[in-house]
Amino acid sequence: MKKREKESLRTMSPDELTKKVREFESEISQGKLTRFTKQIKNTRLVRQRRVAIAVIKTMLHERRSHV
Repeated sequence: MKKREKESLRTMSPDELTKKVREFESEISQGKLTRFTKQIKNTRLVRQRRVAIAVIKTMLHERRSHV
């Protein structure tokens, strides 16, 4: 995940971040399906989304623990 993307995520509210996690999780499930049927064009998409979810969840945890 690029630095710009992380900075834009930091400006989002916790509700927006949670929504983004759900969006990425649905993309992962769709990506797994297309990878299984050999129709995927970007084979790294699933991994990139998993990393993004981890970053977002870390940010959410940091915000909760500092409050």
